[in-house]
Amino acid sequence: MTGCRLILLILGGGLAVSESLLADQTLAPQSLVVTNVLQLAQLSSSNPNASYSVRLEGGVWWANPAQGKLVLHDESGTEELEMDLQGQSVQVGQRVRVAGEGTITRRGAGFKIGVHGPVVDNNGVHGMIEKSGAVYLKAGRHPIRVEWFNGVEKCGLEVNYEGPSLPKQRIPDSALFRTQTNGAGGTNNLVNGLDYRCYEVTGEVLPDLSQLTAVKTGTTANFDLSVVNRAEHVALEFAGHVEVPGDGLYIFHTKSDDGSRLFVGAPALRLELTGQAAFPQPRQIAIGQTLRGEKDGQWARVEGKVTFVKQQPDGLYLEMSAGAGRIRAEVADSTGLSPELLLNRRVRAVGFCQSADTTDGQKIPGVLLISGSKEIELIEPPPESGPSANINAGELPLLTTPPESIG
Repeated sequence: MTGCRLILLILGGGLAVSESLLADQTLAPQSLVVTNVLQLAQLSSSNPNASYSVRLEGGVWWANPAQGKLVLHDESGTEELEMDLQGQSVQVGQRVRVAGEGTITRRGAGFKIGVHGPVVDNNGVHGMIEKSGAVYLKAGRHPIRVEWFNGVEKCGLEVNYEGPSLPKQRIPDSALFRTQTNGAGGTNNLVNGLDYRCYEVTGEVLPDLSQLTAVKTGTTANFDLSVVNRAEHVALEFAGHVEVPGDGLYIFHTKSDDGSRLFVGAPALRLELTGQAAFPQPRQIAIGQTLRGEKDGQWARVEGKVTFVKQQPDGLYLEMSAGAGRIRAEVADSTGLSPELLLNRRVRAVGFCQSADTTDGQKIPGVLLISGSKEIELIEPPPESGPSANINAGELPLLTTPPESIG
């Protein structure tokens, strides 16, 4: 291994990394196996260029399949994970195993493992800007899709890649393939080239092209902008397969004016249900209190007044307050809940509490991840507004201990 110094200390079953692993992008995933959530923080990078073999198993403390997120707890700790769940309906209280090859990236308070969404996200209105992303690929052909748009004036698109024993270069025509159907026999064959679809668009970001009707379609040898039917307010989608020569981590780059996105490969991580998980007793945490010498995330009970509620397609978002303190809450399953029911009510909620840093470096409760209505207890009746004022008071079950279904 060149350009990489590696010192590992075995600490209670985990691995502590004292110097960077990431200098050598040819690092094979079997060189390091990630077996507990403690290692995620030690190995994560904001711009990963190493891939690992992931072998995690633990209990699900929170899950939002719409976001591709879950909170996984094992003996080493508890962390929020983002991954491609491939349509699986992960539920709180399940014990799961996550296995496969992928990168580890810090994403907010949690970690993205493997690919979820575009490998390269270079969206927005801008000049010729280059961005990159990494993905572990096996030798052979993999699905690839590149989206690009231009608002007005100048435009451009370059798509490059690099990998094990492969220097950074434009993806050659010989590495790109599209599906061709044999009209006589109806069989499908892969031939060199890409399919493209052209759209008329407005706005300053790439829209969801699947919701638009293409104004032009065809085939091309490469990611070629000359196929557009107009110079401005236009978008292109290129789709096909890319062939890579060997197993390893590949870095893809898009340089574009205006925005672009690149998707490549199928999910390399899989999630398997292995049983049921146990939950500890929730710790009572006050909104705004200082968290001293404690883990960043913990199973907690929090009380406060709901001062803001917003329903979104991927869940219900709340703000709870107590005195001058505030905490944000996310409810993954909002069934049985509504903004009208919760707003200006005092509630007691149980969930996974993530810390936040204050301007003076103190840690306080920052976000409470709540599974659903069973974890929220109304502890203050609604304001009187007539004979039917209490009609909703009994809609939510009272919570005194974690539900049996989750421990």
